[in-house]
Amino acid sequence: APWCGHCKNLKPEWVKAAAVGSKQLNNGVIAAVDATKEAALSDRFKVKGFPTIKYFKDGEFAFDTPNLRDSKKVIEFMRDPKEPPPAPPPEPAWADVPSEVVHLSEDNFKSQLRSKRHALVMFYAPWCGHCKAAKPEFEIAAEQLKEESRMVLAAVNCVDNPAVCKLYNVKGYPTFKYFKYQKETSGYDGGRKAIDFVNFLKNLEGDSVVLTEQSEPASSQPAAKEQKKVSEAKRKGKEELQSNPGFKKLLQLTDDSHTKLMKTHKHLFVMFHSKGCSECTSVGAVFAEVAQRQEPGLVTLAVCDVDKSPAVAANLLVDSVLSTPTFKYIKDGKPVLNYSGDISANSLQEFINKLKTLSKDEL
Repeated sequence: APWCGHCKNLKPEWVKAAAVGSKQLNNGVIAAVDATKEAALSDRFKVKGFPTIKYFKDGEFAFDTPNLRDSKKVIEFMRDPKEPPPAPPPEPAWADVPSEVVHLSEDNFKSQLRSKRHALVMFYAPWCGHCKAAKPEFEIAAEQLKEESRMVLAAVNCVDNPAVCKLYNVKGYPTFKYFKYQKETSGYDGGRKAIDFVNFLKNLEGDSVVLTEQSEPASSQPAAKEQKKVSEAKRKGKEELQSNPGFKKLLQLTDDSHTKLMKTHKHLFVMFHSKGCSECTSVGAVFAEVAQRQEPGLVTLAVCDVDKSPAVAANLLVDSVLSTPTFKYIKDGKPVLNYSGDISANSLQEFINKLKTLSKDEL
């Protein structure tokens, strides 16, 4: 279509490929159809978007081609046309996969939780990478608790049930909330392994059996104490980090603020962190130390909580990354470089110094 931006980008590559001549193209030709003028032809071959590239053999449609977006790939394909492998089947909806997790909707949310003394509910989105990582652990935990009639692990697809998620103020994915007899009691900020989910509910019940990582019975007292120690350490670590002078110098990227901030700060080096990340507090302290040393200059340091700011994560291509912390250099609102070096103040500082000295062309 003449108005299609991708088509405009492809057009000169298409012209270049056609210019090599039929002999260089396995006696084939490269053609184009303006679908806005040839609507009947477009409908006949079921064109749904632009550009759509189709291969014809002996005048008959053969197959849709792979992604041919530069002249070299077009020429290579024409010299040896091969049908691409079929696309993988779509991933089944979580609710359609057999497990002990109870899937809630706007219709059954209250009725399913009404009889449950302890319910841990995971609010999720099907496209969310962190949700996909948590799902198998949540299923294992649900399997381990299936004989506990007063406990349940449940899940809500926020894409299909937006009203429920809005009612419980879900801002990011996954969000875990604890309910007692259908009433929301608290959030959950523990780990995302099966043992964490199981022990959380078992400890609330005061049960004499707490499952270990290997699913073997153990006394609840040591496990409860250990869980308490871990939670306390996390809380203290978070408080210490937020009181760190360097942390206060880090720009906070959120769904509400990121568009404006990225216009103001054209060069950003961002640490993305999440609630379930065991390393994020210690790594954040190192990053805060680096921020404390920084003089105002070309590169601004920032942090982003991907659980609370899913839009930022999606826009900056962080949603597909299943592990945090993740560091990215953002220029003019677009991700340019990932940092994969040592997590030490000196190494991070060295990388930032390189960013400062690079020319605009190199960036």
